[in-house]
Amino acid sequence: MKKLTDVALTPSFDADNAVARRLEEWVVAHEQDLYDFLCELLSYDTTNYQTYGLEKVGQEFLAKSLEDLGYVVDIYAPDDVPGLTEHEEFLPGRGSADRPNLTAYHKDVDPHSSVAREQGLLLAAHMDVMPAGDESAWIYPPFAGTIADGRIYGCGSGDDKCGLATAYMIMRGIAELGLKAEIPLLFTSYSDEEYGGGNGALASCLKYPTRSIINLDGGNTEISVVALGGGLFALDFEAETIAGDNNKTAEMLCIVRAAFAKLGEQAVERLAQNKWYKGTDIVDAAYRLFTMSCGAGSLGANQGRGRLNWSFYTDWSEEELFARMNAVYEREIVPALRRLGFKSKGIYKTTRYFHYNGGVEDNTDIDLFSDCFALVTGKHPKRSGAYLSDLNIFMKCGSPLSFNYGLSRDFNLPGGAHQPNEYIECKEFLDLTRALAHFVARYCKLS
Repeated sequence: MKKLTDVALTPSFDADNAVARRLEEWVVAHEQDLYDFLCELLSYDTTNYQTYGLEKVGQEFLAKSLEDLGYVVDIYAPDDVPGLTEHEEFLPGRGSADRPNLTAYHKDVDPHSSVAREQGLLLAAHMDVMPAGDESAWIYPPFAGTIADGRIYGCGSGDDKCGLATAYMIMRGIAELGLKAEIPLLFTSYSDEEYGGGNGALASCLKYPTRSIINLDGGNTEISVVALGGGLFALDFEAETIAGDNNKTAEMLCIVRAAFAKLGEQAVERLAQNKWYKGTDIVDAAYRLFTMSCGAGSLGANQGRGRLNWSFYTDWSEEELFARMNAVYEREIVPALRRLGFKSKGIYKTTRYFHYNGGVEDNTDIDLFSDCFALVTGKHPKRSGAYLSDLNIFMKCGSPLSFNYGLSRDFNLPGGAHQPNEYIECKEFLDLTRALAHFVARYCKLS
């Protein structure tokens, strides 16, 4: 076992904790099982299609795997959780009544007790994945789970089934070693994270509140200590009368694009001043244009329709961002709509709004995880801000002590999240699981 290369952040940190070492050694001895379990998870197509998803088949496999270890497993529809559909963070139209969550815990744990609420730890990761797209662009089949050249390839390997596999192996190690937890430990596989969902994470927070949450969904082997704000937005417009060509439609689209690009420059400048994002790739992605749709796409149809879809990553509040976007709309877009003969209902959200959350100062849970990671790898992980993720939901509706840690590669990298040939590095995967073993052993006071 490696020793810390610098001073431990946690007072009285015991680098030689015998139970933690025992659990870590079990993980290392079952390294191939860790990789094989992730490959099995990847073989299930759990794609998120926004209004519906295929998470159920993956949840059923995970449920049986945990039940075989003796854990109590609750598979439940998010919409059945009291208060979910009335909650301010609930996002309608996602089909979440048919997209189950899974929560598992030891048979001796009362997950609804005050002890669980006030002291408990929740390990969380999401089951859904983005569509694989053109499968011919993949070196290996996206739903096969392939180990090659020290990597594991598959749709959702980094985002976020490695998180599920890591948590499962910790639960399995505890069960097979016969360890007991003084502090309750729960594991949730939640649904509908992609495309700005959130109902699965929200349901988990409402039904199984705990003191602390590690959302095993993140990137670049960094601890995400703050939750990014923003979301995806769109603007549609159409001609006042039938149009036989899209010349004016294209002109209007260019005006809209240019108008929001200016606001995008302001968003980049703003995020560059945030200490958790300064100097990161996320700053350059503070404004992203996704689609520009011009005309009807076929001859003879009404060509006078246009659509622009974009995103903002920001620490602006929802009210401030909409005020800025609407100011651009009224000042630069509405006059052009009138001049060119178009009408529009204005800007609208295509995802939920992600509320920026700056986290908790002096979060000792993060310090402890950081020390455990350094014990395994020889260095403390970098702390940074998250991409848009359900860390927002966990911080706001679950525990303010929540943080992200995961292995997803940047979206703009080959093999990154949401890209063909998505992969994770086996060594990083094993190191994450070893570090989590040390953390859980200490936090939950395993014996």
